[in-house]
Amino acid sequence: MTITLLGFKSHGIREPLTNRIAGILDEYPDGTQIARELLQNSDDARSTEQWYLLDHHSYIKDKNDLRLFHDDLKEYMGSALLAGNDSLFEEKDFKSMKNLAASEKRNDATKIGQMGIGFNSIYHMTDCPSFISGDQFMVIEPHERIFNGVRSEFMEGAVRGNFAEGNQGLSIFPDQLEAFSILEDIDFTRSYPGTIFRFPLRTANQAETSKLSSNAYPADKVLEMLLKLKNEALKAMLFLKHIERIAIYERMSLEEGPKRIFEIEIVNAKEVRKERQELLTKLRVHVYPESAASRDAILEYSIRPIFKLTQDDGTSTLEHWYISTVVGNALMSRDYMEKETEGNLDAHKLIPWVGIAAPSEPGVMIASSRLFCFLPISIQHPFPVHINGHFAVKQSRREIWTNQDNDFAKHASAYIKSVWNVHLFHTHVPLVYAKFLADLGLARGANYDLWPTSCGLGIGLDAIWKDLLTNLVHVICRDNLKMFFCKSGDDEDHHLADYKSLWIADRDLDSYPLLAETLQRLTNVAVGLPDAVIQTIRNVIRSLGLESRILTPALVRRLLREHKSQWSSTASSEARVEMLKYCIEDDDIIDLEGLPLLLLAGGLWVEFNINQARARYLVKQETFTVLLHSSEGLVDIEFDNHLVRRFYTMKAFHVFWSEIDNSVISAKIKNTYDRLFYNDYSKTKSCVPQPVNGFPTTKWILGFWVMVRLRPDKKSLLSMVENLHLLPITRQRLAPLSRDLPVVYLDRRKDNN
Repeated sequence: MTITLLGFKSHGIREPLTNRIAGILDEYPDGTQIARELLQNSDDARSTEQWYLLDHHSYIKDKNDLRLFHDDLKEYMGSALLAGNDSLFEEKDFKSMKNLAASEKRNDATKIGQMGIGFNSIYHMTDCPSFISGDQFMVIEPHERIFNGVRSEFMEGAVRGNFAEGNQGLSIFPDQLEAFSILEDIDFTRSYPGTIFRFPLRTANQAETSKLSSNAYPADKVLEMLLKLKNEALKAMLFLKHIERIAIYERMSLEEGPKRIFEIEIVNAKEVRKERQELLTKLRVHVYPESAASRDAILEYSIRPIFKLTQDDGTSTLEHWYISTVVGNALMSRDYMEKETEGNLDAHKLIPWVGIAAPSEPGVMIASSRLFCFLPISIQHPFPVHINGHFAVKQSRREIWTNQDNDFAKHASAYIKSVWNVHLFHTHVPLVYAKFLADLGLARGANYDLWPTSCGLGIGLDAIWKDLLTNLVHVICRDNLKMFFCKSGDDEDHHLADYKSLWIADRDLDSYPLLAETLQRLTNVAVGLPDAVIQTIRNVIRSLGLESRILTPALVRRLLREHKSQWSSTASSEARVEMLKYCIEDDDIIDLEGLPLLLLAGGLWVEFNINQARARYLVKQETFTVLLHSSEGLVDIEFDNHLVRRFYTMKAFHVFWSEIDNSVISAKIKNTYDRLFYNDYSKTKSCVPQPVNGFPTTKWILGFWVMVRLRPDKKSLLSMVENLHLLPITRQRLAPLSRDLPVVYLDRRKDNN
């Protein structure tokens, strides 16, 4: 039954398109973000190339009777930005164009776009975009002044159709299509193998009536945007999944064709494409698995793209980069998020996709490291690499979600996003960072330049990544990855070793380079690790219950003892001095036992040996000088002042030698006289000439009497060396020390008085 109601009529509720777009523009920044969004859309469409062309040409001035799709489109035939790629729109892409605030990308794991509405940022510059893709031509006119069902047979602010069918494009609106045919001569009688957008620049007159933006968009502003894009084009390509070439062109108003301003391409594109494609082929099943059979499964690839950058004058340069990508286990990440949050996870695209990139050439460092969500985000971080992640970014793509004030409800979308970002940095970024460093290996030389040694202050955004070094080292030590640089014996070449098969030189060994070199020849020793890395290793191995492999004096003594046969006969004196200095830094002197680090007078290095203590003597300088000609068993006290002072002052050393007594001293002096003096003079109690050049010299004799004066038991010593020619007398003669031969001592000081 039909009921007729008086006074009722249809009252549809529909927000004007311009209002919705203007609201989106408030969230999406102007400038290079426009070019980035177009690049992202091309990558999501699996394009391998993206180009931009600033066309200063005005078709309005060429003809009075332009043949356009609609006469009122004439005002949009002035200067424009064109953007093209080599992929085709699919039906779902056209559907996304209709849904301004939603997109088919939202649940597509292979797409970068998380919200799929970034394309609307182009309305910063234009009021009426149009494009061709395949055989389709589409015009979008959000103001609905033309396509509103009144001035046109079309309505809802957009029109789309097949321009090639029946050659209707060329026969009905050829001038409309000609504006797309600038970079190449397009045959509009057939499908075009790509997509070209045309964005007429908003004029001052249009800005006065535009409900999208009151700002005119002159060509010089577009050129500024493109030049900024040129400067960051390489960064923009690092983590994309398909793009292999970006080019920028400009056509002046009176020129026939465009001029190339800049081009960047991947020289080894085929190799890079293969690695990318293998991951993408598996991605959908990996992210949305049918079973939980392989909960530990991850996807990964590493590429070494070579970028060729060509300038407007034709000159070109090459840049070599290394990029690692890991897609972690989506099921495990989802389990974690379900425990940590209370919201609807299905409403979010949570894919544990992370990556690391840096120049692969030795010594080349990144000037300004950035955070990426496939494209650069306006966030710098303290690490020496670019870090990419499928982060939850705010709509402007300038920020990522954080919960710094801890004021989000656990079910709130903002809370889910902030927890997700922390999860990526805590769990997945360390994994890809470890893979990146391991795969890069020795390509940049044996250094730790790309390790994340500084993690910021731990406040603000730094709070998200403050534990990156700790988590990275945890992965390295837990999985025993080969990440540390070691020399191969006497060879100068390095190799990579894992934590359990090496020793790590602490920074205190920097002061002992010869010792470090010796240790490197004996076993796997990693030197030159940054302080932050060493300290982090200490903390991490404690939590993992691993043996400390960081060298200490005790460990060095152990290594020197275990490998004694490899160095004891070849180590230089300088190296042994360093060994001994380092080995006694912990004052565990007894543990020197068995190490050939004790230098005897005469240059012989012997082992510290308690059992030999009765045959070794540490004497004072005056005694050492006198006994130097019969020095067997004397510890050398002239090789290093620092060590000798320790010998004298540290009682623990005294177990390795004895105190020399008069009988030993006298025996050594007699031995010296027998060998060096009495070969020329028979033992006689008479006076003999003192040798001019031989033993004993005047200096030695003076030294002998100084020693005697300082000995506590002088008489005993003198009685033991009786009859030796120890007394210098007149006429350069020597008299024996004897009670039977009187010698007069003349004190010249008294004569002078």
